[in-house]
Amino acid sequence: MALRRFSTGEMVGVTYPWVTPDHPERVLLQGLQGTVGLLPFAESVHGGLLASRTDVAGDFIAAINDVLSMYNLQHDDFARVVWYMHQAYRYRLRGTPEAGPIEASQAALFPTGLRIVSATYLETAGQAELRKSALTEDRRAVLARIPMQGGTLLDVVEQWNQVGVDMGNMQNQRATPVVSQDERVSASVLRDRWVRVVRSILDVLALEAERRPEARRIIERVDNIRAEVKRRLRAGKRSDAPGDEDGEGAPGGDDDGVSTTPAGESR
Repeated sequence: MALRRFSTGEMVGVTYPWVTPDHPERVLLQGLQGTVGLLPFAESVHGGLLASRTDVAGDFIAAINDVLSMYNLQHDDFARVVWYMHQAYRYRLRGTPEAGPIEASQAALFPTGLRIVSATYLETAGQAELRKSALTEDRRAVLARIPMQGGTLLDVVEQWNQVGVDMGNMQNQRATPVVSQDERVSASVLRDRWVRVVRSILDVLALEAERRPEARRIIERVDNIRAEVKRRLRAGKRSDAPGDEDGEGAPGGDDDGVSTTPAGESR
């Protein structure tokens, strides 16, 4: 699935963590020799995509809305995983001394139970900050003893918290969008640059993935967005273009040739 088939909102969703100060993904990219030099380019194409649209403010908000919707689904999935893993261990350990710490952990992370999945974006962000402060060393140790595929329940909780914080940041950006009209350039040119920058960063992360599981998680996040794009295209919301289902191709191929702007997007 070619990166060029992403909508502007989906593109923004990919690079948002890379241009956000102190975001774990940005911190990782800053610490890798192969990606730290690419971050200025990521910042340029991320901001440029927003500035290149005809209705800058309106399209900025629309792009943020798209990403917020995607993050909201991820947040709710994380919440349910964490909740039901606690439930499972409470049943398994019922009547034993180990049950108490599990119950206390669940109560601290879910003060309103699963109603968190119905919270507003800002409430979601606030609850994420509260959960972070509630993660004492003892509670972190409890979560770290519960295995999950590729890690532990503590890893899932930390990803859940980060998504919640990101939702709050994006909600604040949506409320106060700032885009310079003077920085506008051709949207198709910016899409070309975005594809090249993202592919370069992903290529480096693929090389680092064996020794840095955090790099693998970034790749998996982008792959999840690819899957959403593929489902959207298959549903007929965008017309298919020959060759796009066959991967990104080598430099000079589909992602480096003539730009293909998704239907409904200005050039």
